[in-house]
Amino acid sequence: VDDTATDWGGEGPDDRRAIQFWRDPLVTAVSPAPDSSGPAPAQITVDFSIPVSPVGGDASQVIVVQDEAGARVSGAVTQTSSRSFAFTPVTPLQPGAYTITVFNVEQTTPMVKPFVWTFIVTES
Repeated sequence: VDDTATDWGGEGPDDRRAIQFWRDPLVTAVSPAPDSSGPAPAQITVDFSIPVSPVGGDASQVIVVQDEAGARVSGAVTQTSSRSFAFTPVTPLQPGAYTITVFNVEQTTPMVKPFVWTFIVTES
């Protein structure tokens, strides 16, 4: 007899509940889109496959934005929902290529490999 419950989040102890998520978090959506070009976005956003939290509680390390020269772009990272984060740059992004690295989140296990993509900001 298997008495393992799957009512995650239900009332009572969870000592008989199965593991809800069996793998590390995966990125399911990003904005701006990878390899896209266009005007400077007001925010850079990322969505995950499962609810996540920043490793060590430090959201500033979840989304890292770098310009063409490899310099880190100043901005604030906020968790907008249990599955989403947003990066808001201090000043509007200037024309050029940007590389975004998403990492340092966890659920039942930490994210195994960084998710990296690029996009190009064109002149408005």
